[in-house]
Amino acid sequence: PSITSLYVPVGDYGVISIGRRHGSFVEEDVELLETLADTAAAALRRTHRERAVRDLHAAAQRLTRAEDRDDVTTMAVDAARDLLDLSLTTVLLYDAESDLLRPVEHTDGVTALHDLPPVAPSEGIMGRAFEAGESENHTDVREDPAVLNPETEIRSELVVPFGRHGILVC
Repeated sequence: PSITSLYVPVGDYGVISIGRRHGSFVEEDVELLETLADTAAAALRRTHRERAVRDLHAAAQRLTRAEDRDDVTTMAVDAARDLLDLSLTTVLLYDAESDLLRPVEHTDGVTALHDLPPVAPSEGIMGRAFEAGESENHTDVREDPAVLNPETEIRSELVVPFGRHGILVC
């Protein structure tokens, strides 16, 4: 006996595969399977978001118990990389003595891409976000006249200041 198969994607998560030994699938079968796949994809998105919120909450709790500045910066970079899948993440802390934002922690991907020099609060996108105390989200940093390196390989960038302590760049 031949087998008739039907495959329906479940969002970005996978595929539902169903087979029938006798006969073929009718349009109603296809519609029902598509409804099942859509429902499964929605449930998977919801559980993924719930897990991400739990993991971020746990990371925030660990941050509040950090013993020193190095622990905080390491935990922040690790959380961005591991929980948010941000492979290019750097923490720059403000050094009042030199009036510079100095990189102190980063993911391995940042090192492979380039060495990040200190940044003056009066310079570039990072300095502007730090001075304003407001996050900046860029789809393409090259389009911002304040970009320090117009030849950068980086396109999207999120700069999140944390008070007068420094910034997180992803």
